[in-house]
Amino acid sequence: MRWGDMRRSDNVEDVTGGQPSGGGVPFGGGMKLGGGAMILIVIVSLLFGVNPLDPVTYILTTIGLCFAAGAASCIPALKATRADSVVALRSE
Repeated sequence: MRWGDMRRSDNVEDVTGGQPSGGGVPFGGGMKLGGGAMILIVIVSLLFGVNPLDPVTYILTTIGLCFAAGAASCIPALKATRADSVVALRSE
């Protein structure tokens, strides 16, 4: 089936030739909620002296992650701007 042959009513099962799973969404959603609850219990047990809803912790963690992401993107960018483009193109 080509892209132009598809109608608005075509869904993934029609295009791929598969059969609807029937009940996959409620089962998958329940598995995600259960898994999230188990992970939450483990993470809360690892927090010593910190409230899981502490706003200062969220702010400091966000600032730290933004700093790490900025450093991870700026360091290679600065190295790339210092390179001589003519020399790089000649070596090709």
